[in-house]
Amino acid sequence: MIGKILYSENLIHFGLLVLRIALGVAFIVHGFPKLFGASNQLFIGKLTAVGIPGGDIAVRLAGGAQFLGGITLMIGFLVRPTALVLAFTMGVAVFMHIELTGGIADAFTIKAFSSYSHALEDGIVFLALIFIGPGKYSLDSKLFGRS
Repeated sequence: MIGKILYSENLIHFGLLVLRIALGVAFIVHGFPKLFGASNQLFIGKLTAVGIPGGDIAVRLAGGAQFLGGITLMIGFLVRPTALVLAFTMGVAVFMHIELTGGIADAFTIKAFSSYSHALEDGIVFLALIFIGPGKYSLDSKLFGRS
């Protein structure tokens, strides 16, 4: 009896909803200043320092992915493509942080790991969402049905 309650399909889908909303809010907050901020010179400087071209355009792309991705995650619309874009964005963030803390040779030091661990963790969650999908409490489920 307790197993049916604790491991019900509805709880799994509700958990996916909670996960999507929490990640969505966090990424809206992270993306907003990159997309709408008056000055992104610090972030542009970090990208340039590690050899990522594009300057302001690269910042706006990252901010757009985070801000718009956060919104689409929250409503559960195009979750798998959004998760793919955000996983890529987090991969770039991991690369940037590793390079800024001494490169791959120092990547497993506590200092380096603490700088990129959040992006790594988010990237892993996004990879999982690609496989798991948004759950039934999503716009994707209503529009496209469940697979």
